[in-house]
Amino acid sequence: MGWAIYAYCFELRNHQDPVTSAYLEILEEGIGVLRRLQRRDQSFIGALGLMLGWQGYALHQLGRAEQSRESLVEGTALLRQGARQRVGTQQYELYETQLALALGLSAYALSAAGEHQAALSSAREALGIWRTRAAEQPGQHDRTVVQALDTVCYLLSLRRQFEDAWGPAEEAVAIARRIYTAEPSGDNARLLANALDRLTELLANSSRWSEALPLLEESISLYRVAGRRGTFKYSLTHATALNNAAKAYLQLGQRAQAVSRVQSAAVRCALCARRTADVATLQTVAQDIINVLGEVGLDNMARTLAKGVNRRLSGKASALSKLFGPFRSG
Repeated sequence: MGWAIYAYCFELRNHQDPVTSAYLEILEEGIGVLRRLQRRDQSFIGALGLMLGWQGYALHQLGRAEQSRESLVEGTALLRQGARQRVGTQQYELYETQLALALGLSAYALSAAGEHQAALSSAREALGIWRTRAAEQPGQHDRTVVQALDTVCYLLSLRRQFEDAWGPAEEAVAIARRIYTAEPSGDNARLLANALDRLTELLANSSRWSEALPLLEESISLYRVAGRRGTFKYSLTHATALNNAAKAYLQLGQRAQAVSRVQSAAVRCALCARRTADVATLQTVAQDIINVLGEVGLDNMARTLAKGVNRRLSGKASALSKLFGPFRSG
């Protein structure tokens, strides 16, 4: 029974967009079964750790920071225990890579819960594991190294350690560009776009708008490539890149281009609002776009976007009333 639920959730985990209550209930049931089995048989420790990780990530997407943290921390501890028990065996590499994945997810959950130093330590440990795997198996883990670098860069930026974030950001772009050049797939286009986004955030923070703008436009083009090739058609990061380009155009005095880009960002965000599982990020992205819409005088479009996002997040009334208060209709 435990393995059957685990296998079912393994197939479901990448198709929960948005995350459903049924998926969470299946995870909860599977975790309960695996807990009972693991008390009698330690071979279930890895499956239990992974399912706790999937649960934590789903809760993180729903904005339930504390619940997400609890699941991910427990899952990470179990995978670490499993890896220690298997040092020198054929299973060690599997457990270590799953531990690295759990550490990466935990970093975001810990950060959302306000434990920023623990989050950064978790992200750096994950990056160290992926670097080791990439060195031992050239070409097999480069994508994951890019993603781990991105996580470290993001957390350093949150702590306003911008100087420390430059190195990971530039390394991530270099590796992602090499990957995309070798294989220009939709997934690799998005990987490079994400890396460029992180670098442009650092440039914007330094008011280097003229340097940031070409990279933002490249990122937007890459998101279009990813969409045309069937991956991540409704990407909040695409909406964010469009909105950041609008900010850059405004800073450079190019209002018409700014209006065009923020309109596209609003449309993209509205499409994502109906489909994304990441409702926590949706709130932040929508607010940022609404601010820029207001700055360029597109108040009607701001109200329309607010209403659409409000419908998607209707279960978060208290947060929304504060977030979209200026645009509520009488």
